[in-house]
Amino acid sequence: MNLTLEYIAHHTGGKILHHNGQTITNISTDSRNLKPGALFFALDGENFDGHNFILNAINQGAAAVVVSKITKDCTKAGVILVPDTLEALQNLAAGYRNDFQLPVVGVTGSVGKTTTKDILANCLSQDRKTLKTSGNFNNEIGLPLTLLDLEPDHQAAVVELAMRAKGQIAKLALIARPTCAIITNVEPVHLETLGSLENIALAKCEILENIGPDGFAVINGDNHLLVKTAAVFNCKKYTFGTNRDCDIEIVNISNAEAGINIELRILDEKDVFYFPLPAPELAGNVAAAAAAAYLLGVSIDDIKKGIKDFQCSHNRLHIIDLPGGGKAINDTYNANPV
Repeated sequence: MNLTLEYIAHHTGGKILHHNGQTITNISTDSRNLKPGALFFALDGENFDGHNFILNAINQGAAAVVVSKITKDCTKAGVILVPDTLEALQNLAAGYRNDFQLPVVGVTGSVGKTTTKDILANCLSQDRKTLKTSGNFNNEIGLPLTLLDLEPDHQAAVVELAMRAKGQIAKLALIARPTCAIITNVEPVHLETLGSLENIALAKCEILENIGPDGFAVINGDNHLLVKTAAVFNCKKYTFGTNRDCDIEIVNISNAEAGINIELRILDEKDVFYFPLPAPELAGNVAAAAAAAYLLGVSIDDIKKGIKDFQCSHNRLHIIDLPGGGKAINDTYNANPV
């Protein structure tokens, strides 16, 4: 990344107040761990105000700051003034993403987003440089930061879209502009804000609104509510699941050493994929990821390798050997009650 303050001001609608010819090489919202050359966004949160950390950001090497109010520290680096720093971050990410012509897969669903995202990114990475969401960067702050990590040599991106209420997926999708989508499932999560499974399905399907004619969606064909809700959207859709009518069918699951073998029929091709976790409940995640990779042109052999070499994100489904021969599964990162 090499961005000028003029580029940033253009996409954020901001005004440059101080400029020393800075070139921005990375973006940060956290003054504690930013890198030299960073653009620091002073976000306002419920329990903090990023404007209080401007001096710390500059001392850590920030080349410029984006602010919604002027402080005495704003004369010590490049400064862009905007009405709202969060909106500015989102607008910059949307503008920056538009500079890239590459497949962007948006992954959402009530459960299984992170696992599916990680499997798919591993498959795509077999034959192309792929950016993926890291950690929990799947919300109104994390998604823009993920997109702003795009580099000219990236050939694909897999981004995770989370939500708590209606309209949030739609807003994130306008920022990321996914060319393809995966909806893992619809489950009773966020009922306190959405009220019903039908509303949850509608909220998840917001990701389909802007999928173009050259794109596609991979959806859970075993979830009849999801299939029904997605049917009204015009994008090309492929289903995955155990149902024989699914485009990607989970034909069989069998135990294997330290994992499972999953027999999949992907359109007209059938093969067995080794998954290195003894977790048959994740077969749907594997099927969805394999389907998206296949539709994006990854060979079956590379998909098999990507699935075989899969490693979970930190504190997700990590198997620990215990004294005496027992095993424990560390899934403490997962906060989903389903």
